[in-house]
Amino acid sequence: MSVDPDPADLPPVWAVSLRRAVERREFVQAVYSELGLQPVLVDAVDGRALSTAQLAEYSDLRAAYAFGRSLRKAEIAIALSHLAIWRRMVDEQLAEVLVVEDDVRPDAGLLRVLEARERLPADADVVTMHSLFSWATPRPVDGPALVDGYRVCTYERTPMGAQAYLLRRRGACRLVDVARPIRLPADELLFRARPAGLRVYGVEPSPVGHDEFPSELHAAPAGDDDRTLFERIAFSPVRAAGRIARRVRSGTWHRPR
Repeated sequence: MSVDPDPADLPPVWAVSLRRAVERREFVQAVYSELGLQPVLVDAVDGRALSTAQLAEYSDLRAAYAFGRSLRKAEIAIALSHLAIWRRMVDEQLAEVLVVEDDVRPDAGLLRVLEARERLPADADVVTMHSLFSWATPRPVDGPALVDGYRVCTYERTPMGAQAYLLRRRGACRLVDVARPIRLPADELLFRARPAGLRVYGVEPSPVGHDEFPSELHAAPAGDDDRTLFERIAFSPVRAAGRIARRVRSGTWHRPR
């Protein structure tokens, strides 16, 4: 006879959400309540209203080299939002947290996966619950299934997407150390080999899904409107070098997004 997991024995669930995103927040509360969970809504940084101090956390030149292009303002905001969560984890000395974005719908199997998390590899710093693209090529870790058909895996290529991941404190400490200046999207910093160098695992099949909401990720890149024509031309070789270096370092030989 199976016994439903006690939510009190599960890690905290922190949902990143804009304060003005009322529909998304109601969605988060509804879908997690169905599983008996009470997610903590963490106010996200608003890409439409980045302050001078928040923009100062970002380095356009470092982004051009590390990522091959400038980050969009929404990407900077998301990176700052996740960095605030990692800092909070460290400050509160939490052992682990499940971080989700506010368009993620948990499947019933997520509870089973979280309950069985002691079976995750001891060296895991971060475990993604949802890799966006099949080209990441998950490879199951040897041994029995984690639970109910879900398996622990590694990836041949860097997985993408910070929609749902279990982060341990050791990983949070490392991320806080290397995240600044902001020059990478949150998922790149989490999952690629450098600069954080976290031990990355995943769970397949994914125990979460996506609901469709309007995205803010199509805003103009930060800095482009402020550059002169000469500066834009000068940035071109830096970006080209950054794209090549990024692919070599991360093993993501796909076209940069």
